[in-house]
Parts: sequence; structure tokens; C-alpha cells
Amino acid sequence: MRDNGCTVTAAEDTGRFPSYVDLYLSMVDMQFGYDVLRILGFNADLMRTIAGEFGLMRDLAHAGKIAQGRFIAIRQ
Repeated sequence: MRDNGCTVTAAEDTGRFPSYVDLYLSMVDMQFGYDVLRILGFNADLMRTIAGEFGLMRDLAHAGKIAQGRFIAIRQ
């Protein structure tokens, strides 16, 4: 942002990402599983692969390796 003429006024981890990933996985598991399968053309193998990726993302989020950030900047 600074390289593009912005002054950064805030840059922080929201602290929300791990709980959002948990919520998303819970919603897919309990409520939206059919919808996800439909979107994926009922490809169960692809759904398992994506679920595995989201499981990895959940683990990384809880370990503090990935986060949701908020950046506020003013362009001058």
C-alpha cells in the first residue's frame, strides 16, 4: 500500500478467522452439504478433496498460521 502512495492507518489481525472457518465447515456438514454437492456436479471425490483442504485451513487458522486481516489506508 505504501508503494502505491497510501498511508497505512491500521493493519491488524481481526482474530475472527478460526471461528469463521469452524462455522463454515459446520454449516456445510449440517445444513448445506447437498447444496455444495449440487454445485460440484455431485462429484463426491471433489467434495472430499475440498473438505480436506478446508480442514487444513482450519488447522492452520487455529495454529495462527493464517488469519483474516483488516487494512485501512489513505491515498494521498
